[in-house]
Amino acid sequence: MGIDVGESAVIQYGMGTNYYTKTEKKNAKEKYLDQDANKHDNIIVKRESYLDIMGYTINTASKMTGFARPNQIVIGEAVYKRLDNNTKRSFEKINIDSESSFIDNSTGNVYRVYGN
Repeated sequence: MGIDVGESAVIQYGMGTNYYTKTEKKNAKEKYLDQDANKHDNIIVKRESYLDIMGYTINTASKMTGFARPNQIVIGEAVYKRLDNNTKRSFEKINIDSESSFIDNSTGNVYRVYGN
């Protein structure tokens, strides 16, 4: 698992269409349709947005998982700095070769990564 902290953006990148029969809808006890839904005979059509979270922080946290061993948590320097001293003791710096190093988006320096 990779954890980092920083700015991210939630974006909509399209719309999807889900089809339900009235029976499925009733049995699944799903939320009832909003005003944009259309009903055709026994079919209920609902359009929903596709959402994703993007940004430098998300990208870095995702890539940090590649350095994690099984059942290990890898955290970025910004998270490490926010930990109390007792918790910091359970993490140690992960040495990453210069080609795979992370760069701190705000300073341009190498961004350290720690694992538990």
